[in-house]
Amino acid sequence: EGDPPDIQVRFGQEMLALDSWCRKKQYDAFCQVLGSGMNLHLTENDLVRDIFELGERISPVNFAAHKQSKLERHLMNAAAFKARTISRSKNRDKRSAVMTC
Repeated sequence: EGDPPDIQVRFGQEMLALDSWCRKKQYDAFCQVLGSGMNLHLTENDLVRDIFELGERISPVNFAAHKQSKLERHLMNAAAFKARTISRSKNRDKRSAVMTC
C-alpha cells in the first residue's frame, strides 16, 4: 500500500509516467476537472505540459510526413488484391484436380 504507483498514460504518440503519489493525485485532480478533454490538454495545453514536465509539443507535421497518400494506398491495395486473386485461382486449380481423381 505504501509503494509508489507505476502507471503509464498514453496519449497520441506520447506517454506520461505517474511514478509518485503526488503526480498521481495531480493527474486525478486534472481528470476530475477536465474530464474527457484530458488527453487533448496533455497534447496541446502548455501549462498542463509544464505541470507534468512533458517538454515541447510534438508537431503534427512530423506525423504527416510518414503518411501515405490516398493514391499510394490505393495502388498498394490493388497490387495486394491482384496477388491474392492469382494465388487463390492457383489453389482452386489444384483442388479441382484432386477432386476429379
